[in-house]
Amino acid sequence: MKDICGLPCPAAHPDPASGFAIGIGIMVLIFCGIGIAAFYFVGGKAENFFVAGRSLPLYVVVLTLASQSIDSNALLGNADLSYKFHFFDGAVLPIGLGLSLILNGIFFAHHINNELVLTLPDVYAKRYGMATEIVVSLCTCVSFTCLLAGNLVGMGAIVGYVFGISDVGAVFISGFICLAYVASGGLFSVAYTDVVQSAVGMIGCLAVAGWLIGNADKEAPPPSIGFPNAANASAVSGMYMYPDAATAALYDGVPCTTNTENMCYNQQLHCPDGGTTCTADNGAYPFGDQRIFDDQMTNPYALTPFPNALFWDWATIFILGFGNLAALDFQARCMAARSPTDARIGCILGGCLTFIIGIPFSYLGAITRYYYGPDSIYAEFEGKYFISQIPTLFAHTRLTLSFICLSRHVFAAA
Repeated sequence: MKDICGLPCPAAHPDPASGFAIGIGIMVLIFCGIGIAAFYFVGGKAENFFVAGRSLPLYVVVLTLASQSIDSNALLGNADLSYKFHFFDGAVLPIGLGLSLILNGIFFAHHINNELVLTLPDVYAKRYGMATEIVVSLCTCVSFTCLLAGNLVGMGAIVGYVFGISDVGAVFISGFICLAYVASGGLFSVAYTDVVQSAVGMIGCLAVAGWLIGNADKEAPPPSIGFPNAANASAVSGMYMYPDAATAALYDGVPCTTNTENMCYNQQLHCPDGGTTCTADNGAYPFGDQRIFDDQMTNPYALTPFPNALFWDWATIFILGFGNLAALDFQARCMAARSPTDARIGCILGGCLTFIIGIPFSYLGAITRYYYGPDSIYAEFEGKYFISQIPTLFAHTRLTLSFICLSRHVFAAA
């Protein structure tokens, strides 16, 4: 970056405060303790282990269903996608998952509860036989292995960052923690730890998202100011050309040395000490950005000059909305509800909670781009993305770490 393009080397992400590690460590121990304590409710009965004795009250059903859709994928994955691309690229995750819960509540949850089975493949076995049950079991095992991997990576990223250990080691530790309490109490462990985790996590997620949305200095990266010409520090103009007259006027642009019809970076104005210290960025957002483009889900050119994944966003909503009707975790909680009505209402309310908690996280992508994105001091660029003399439009930053760093502003301000 420095030698080829004259861009500053990326700054290191700040280390987490010691209080972060202590707080997270205490909460992990509490959650694990609750899960292991649920061993005494199982009593050696398969029905208790797999479907919590079909005893879960409505509030537990709501919170445990919502916590399944508001997981690492729908929160960190959501913020990651909205950061790398844009608002709806992340929002489609909670939208699709919430829609799935609502559809399940309207059409299937009460029927699943009435079946009095232990697992979802049992439902297929009762109607279509053992061969179908085996095929469904294999499909669900494969799909949920992928889901588990995503959640372990999300948990491992946080644990690794907070405790200063490798990502691989953090994933293994996270896996052993989850295994310890799930193996002890089955769905009793999972459901009641979900209640405590939901109470802490949902309030925390809303608080962090609300504070950041309300207090962020900028909604999103502005049009690029550009940067001085690294190859010729005495030149009046730089490598980056302003895309329109409004941007040129915003930064007092001057005619470019190579093409005087275009306007470029005003080095005399923005490098007053001769180039030692300049006001500049990486030119990653030549046309600027917005927190949300209202027509992103209807206009394929909404994000010009960036690609708009319009088709894939709608495909994601469709796949999550209908595909998760066969989700093991959703249906296991419907089986565990103490009545068909509780299963139905629990799904609908859980879907609404997914919208309320998950969608605000999509706004954090633009906020994170401003503080830790391609035009920030933390940006890292790879040579293969350079086009002509204009730096890459995309930069690789560690979104998870960036978001955790960003969330620290909440606690510092408090």
